[in-house]
Amino acid sequence: MLIKLFRIASFLEGLSYLYLLFCSIYLKRMKGIEDAIETPGMIHGALFVTFAFLLLNGLIYKKYSFLFSVLAFIASLLPFGFLWIEHKLKTNESDQNDDDVPRGTSCCGGGCC
Repeated sequence: MLIKLFRIASFLEGLSYLYLLFCSIYLKRMKGIEDAIETPGMIHGALFVTFAFLLLNGLIYKKYSFLFSVLAFIASLLPFGFLWIEHKLKTNESDQNDDDVPRGTSCCGGGCC
């Protein structure tokens, strides 16, 4: 259940980041709309805090390895980084059940973590 919530939060946070970039670059800078990033910024902020909380929660409750958690946090700071996170979690989901991730194993199911 935790991994499913994290996947949803990661995807929504990534989409909100892309929308925020669109609003800040196109609407605010090119069109001159000064209030263009106020609401998307607040929504993205709330989604980012949710993402970070669920990532920390997964690390503490032994769902994610430390390396995966660090890489996922860095990926969340990059545009389209959420797609890497989604790919890794989807790969892991096909390899093992959500409740059977032992401590110290890779969450992403690949060789990188």
